[in-house]
Amino acid sequence: MTYLHFPRRVHFFLLLFLVIWAIGLVFSIFIPDEVTLYALHSFMSPFFDYYFSMVNYWPEPITIIIVAVVYLLIKPYRFLVLLMNLIVIMPITFGLKSLFEKSRPVQELGADLALVLSRDLSFFAADSMSFPSGHSTSAFALAVFILYEPLIKHKGFTLGLFIIAASAAISRVYWGHHYLIDILGGAFLGTFLALIITGIAEKALPEKLKNWRWKPLDF
Repeated sequence: MTYLHFPRRVHFFLLLFLVIWAIGLVFSIFIPDEVTLYALHSFMSPFFDYYFSMVNYWPEPITIIIVAVVYLLIKPYRFLVLLMNLIVIMPITFGLKSLFEKSRPVQELGADLALVLSRDLSFFAADSMSFPSGHSTSAFALAVFILYEPLIKHKGFTLGLFIIAASAAISRVYWGHHYLIDILGGAFLGTFLALIITGIAEKALPEKLKNWRWKPLDF
């Protein structure tokens, strides 16, 4: 870890992640994919529909753009670190999707899935790029990136970020777009790539760059 900046709050996030991820992996090994998907459907309700719709915005481009613009204006070097994450993580994610070409639930379960989830087949993505889940990758990568903000001190904020990222990932199974193994792969990829990229950048970037701010315009 000599070459990585690895603050205590990141330790806490990583501990939470590894425990929950290991439990999820055990489920994915011993329980068939479709059983987990259908079991999660049993919790479907207006409340969970709304909740998982909202958390699904966490890894969406609009959220990432907002975070990027905020940092560009108030702390430009953090914008650069976010850009580094995007430049590395996005190609790797889509490269792995193309490599594995794993079928989505709708391609394997078809009309049965649509019936169980009370969704028309047009609701589902038609491509065969299910592993790893891009939403899960983005959700955890963004959470890790934000955790490197020095203003974050309280463990409650770290826990909140983990819950949001995990909920965004689970929403992909809840809506029938992915199996459990897909979101586990995405979560692992996003977490550790963001840890490496952000950790190295925070350690390697010079203090002069970190302290640089936009100067107010003189009229």
